[in-house]
Amino acid sequence: MLLNDVDIIAKFPLFVYLQLYMRDFNIVFVSYGEANAEVNWASLKSKRPNAIRVDKVSGIINAYIKAAQSVSTAYFYLIDGDNQILGDFEFDFNPFTQSYKTYIFKARNAVNALEYGYGGIKLYKTESLLNYDKFNMSNEERLMSDFDFPIVAPIKFLPYVASVTKFNTSAYDAWKAAFRECCKLQTLGRFLNLSGAQVAMDQKRLAIWKTLFKDQPYGEWVQIGAIEGERYGKAHLDDLDMLKKINNYAWLKSRFENR
Repeated sequence: MLLNDVDIIAKFPLFVYLQLYMRDFNIVFVSYGEANAEVNWASLKSKRPNAIRVDKVSGIINAYIKAAQSVSTAYFYLIDGDNQILGDFEFDFNPFTQSYKTYIFKARNAVNALEYGYGGIKLYKTESLLNYDKFNMSNEERLMSDFDFPIVAPIKFLPYVASVTKFNTSAYDAWKAAFRECCKLQTLGRFLNLSGAQVAMDQKRLAIWKTLFKDQPYGEWVQIGAIEGERYGKAHLDDLDMLKKINNYAWLKSRFENR
């Protein structure tokens, strides 16, 4: 029995509610050529043998929907290929209500140690992602989906650090991650009407991304990608079609090779 109304709390003791609602949610690992994907997949399988893999599906939205089509639980965890799960993360988060359709855990950046939603594990409500194209999204939600990753609102950002996003495994992967994220940090505030405090936080994170961490593998390529991503965002601030290109991995690869 799926519980779909928080009012159930008023009818049952809390421990009964938790027992009824707790699910061993499916876990899906989504990869697309990340240099450390095989290592991370093997590590995940050693902890969760029933984990599912979606590999080499072109387009972020297509890959995420394919992940939703692969599961049988009401919610499922989605892990990107460059994500290393922390040893104490148990995949036992219990959505207290179904009012949120996407939960996002924090991830620790392997290069600059920032801890926020970038690269984090996501817990999606399966039905909502399966019907992704049928939702009447707001302009902001549609923008986020086109520009960042598939958004199924409402979203809850969780305060728990569940993984380390180790994107700096090659010059290209380091550059690509930084380019995409810093383009977003530079531009999303304008489109999403973020508060002054949120924009200030984005700018603070952007400055850290642009810092050279010489002691980290491919740290110089992270810095280059960050600077070029910020520059690209500024240059195309009023051209959403150009900004959407950061989700096209073939375009990114060509831009890197011809830079």
